[in-house]
Amino acid sequence: MVVETLLYVFGAVSLLCVVGITLQVIFLTKGEPQVVPVKKDTIQNNQKKAA
Repeated sequence: MVVETLLYVFGAVSLLCVVGITLQVIFLTKGEPQVVPVKKDTIQNNQKKAA
């Protein structure tokens, strides 16, 4: 029983860590303007297609 409770606690803590990291990544990506390089890539691809 002790091992099961330890595994349960460890799983819950790891899940919380994963959720926290994903939330931080989402907030960081939302805060920084990362759409600009994507637009540059699409413009370059369009120029290549036109050329």
